[in-house]
Amino acid sequence: MDRRDNAETLQKGQFVESVLRAAEVHTYRIELDTGQFLRAVVDQRGIDVVVAVIGPDGQKIIEVNSPNGSHGPEIVTLEAPVTGIYHLEIRAFDKQVAPGRYEVKIEQLLTAPQYRAYLDEQRAKQEAAITWLAEHSIRLRTVEAGHGFEDMQPLKAVIGGARVVALGEATHGTREFSQFKHRMVEFLVSEMGFTVFGIEATMPEAFDINEYLLTGRGDPQKALAGLYFWTWDTEEILEMILWMRRYNEDPRHERKVKFFGFDMQSPQRAVKVVLNYLRRVDASQADEIRRLLFILANPLTVQDFRYLPEQKKKEIADCIATLQTHFEEHKSGFVERTNLKEWAFARQHAQILAQFIEMEHSDFWSSGIRDRAMAENIQWIMEQEGPDTKIVVWAHNGHVTAIWPPGGSGEPMGGLLRKRFRLDLVVFGFTFHQGSFQALEAPIPSTRGLRTFTVGPTPAGSLDGVLAAAGLKMAAVDLRQVPKEGPVAEWFAVPRITRSLGAVYSEEFSDEYMQSEPVTRMYDALIFVEKTTAARALESGQRPASPRLAGPRNLKFEGPCPSVAVKSV
Repeated sequence: MDRRDNAETLQKGQFVESVLRAAEVHTYRIELDTGQFLRAVVDQRGIDVVVAVIGPDGQKIIEVNSPNGSHGPEIVTLEAPVTGIYHLEIRAFDKQVAPGRYEVKIEQLLTAPQYRAYLDEQRAKQEAAITWLAEHSIRLRTVEAGHGFEDMQPLKAVIGGARVVALGEATHGTREFSQFKHRMVEFLVSEMGFTVFGIEATMPEAFDINEYLLTGRGDPQKALAGLYFWTWDTEEILEMILWMRRYNEDPRHERKVKFFGFDMQSPQRAVKVVLNYLRRVDASQADEIRRLLFILANPLTVQDFRYLPEQKKKEIADCIATLQTHFEEHKSGFVERTNLKEWAFARQHAQILAQFIEMEHSDFWSSGIRDRAMAENIQWIMEQEGPDTKIVVWAHNGHVTAIWPPGGSGEPMGGLLRKRFRLDLVVFGFTFHQGSFQALEAPIPSTRGLRTFTVGPTPAGSLDGVLAAAGLKMAAVDLRQVPKEGPVAEWFAVPRITRSLGAVYSEEFSDEYMQSEPVTRMYDALIFVEKTTAARALESGQRPASPRLAGPRNLKFEGPCPSVAVKSV
């Protein structure tokens, strides 16, 4: 007997909660007339599901598997092509996953006339949004630095007196995003008193770039490659670093620009910094730390940490916790032997180790530990630099946003920074309509590795599509100026899909690299580029032959692909 013969019938407003096991397929029956519109939602609660709609002829019409992982909604929409019995099929994405729960319900069921009226209403709201964007966006002349700031002057009103300006990006491999961020850094430093730059890169190694900016010592290309992340090892970022050095060399600029990383995924240098400090202030403690933390200090063994027996992991975690306590309890003596700045520097590297260990012990998909750590590290930078410090923060859209996309838990970095800095924080999301970018080909590892991808225009009703329909080529939009009521407000209040790519991309699963959330909840402002090109990898030979970072691990926000689970950027 076909399982569909005994399928439970779903009615509008009704919801069914069930436990799904890996090998099962749950089927629900829905009766639809020609032209009728269906919106069904499957809320995942501990299991990643795939939802398919089967037509009256037994053929699959659509299949949905969003990047929400095992938590959050899978949303199915359908305009019935014919009258008949349709079936909603729910199965686990992973055929060997543990059982999990889900809830399925029909949120919207419109007759054909109701649906036509609904579409007319939505089109009117969209046209109103397009008109508003065309009239109120800040048109920008170029993405390239070195062309003056006349067209950027309106951004001063957007930024106001904020001490933290966060710049996101829809992909990690877009040339125009990096170029305009460089231009924004020049603008904020030259026109608005910003002196600190932070990027989503490992904190310990980023101090090498800061040393170059302040003293001219070192090789900026080697230092850039030393961040481990190919995403930053590009011509565009090197050009920005070289500009920062030129700015600092000018004796007219008494306040120098500083460069920080605020990520915590690489413990090797942190171990060495802590050990070097302890050898100066507490040699006996340094010997014990070196023995226990050797696996984290060695680039060849650090990846093996996650495979250690739990008892050994606990021993290392306990060692780091004891180390942090030791720094606090002996602060006065350590400071007397060195100074407060050196103590704080070494203590922060011990904190990096603690953050790394906590991340490695966590369920990365749902914990938000990395975002919390990055927010903490940005706050530490601000505290070290003083109460008048202004910082530019560079990270992926998924980190700078104030809210997780559907299915996330914890809080993203941007939301945590909002709690700390409130109106002193302004967040820019970056988005694009079509074009190219560089990314690692999924699944990881792949035969082609890092390559250029090209995508066509986003759908007409998407956020990116509407920005393009407004005639924008390169523009900024102050989302806080969106009307509070009326059709424009209503259009912006509804989730609109926008591309969300990171360091990994799969053409096969291209539809999965979309994010849907009301944009006014996520960012204070948008930077939009209608057509993009790929970032240009440095070919100096300084890039590591086998980068430690193979691709992103937090795939919901940085290149979601259900077949990949690798290291994050």
